[in-house]
Amino acid sequence: MYNKKTNLSNPKMRDIFYAGHMDGKIFKYYGEMLNNRYNDVCEALRPVMEEMGEEEGAT
Repeated sequence: MYNKKTNLSNPKMRDIFYAGHMDGKIFKYYGEMLNNRYNDVCEALRPVMEEMGEEEGAT
């Protein structure tokens, strides 16, 4: 219900469910795994990219 003095409504009371918490942990876990793999690929490609940059600068 809206309150004119504070311009706020009363917050709804809700039960706490743990699915959201577990979802966050799952997304964090897989996000870290994906990020680590991406970093590994970037590190593996670094020499190739540096070599390409040197070739472009030489012309």
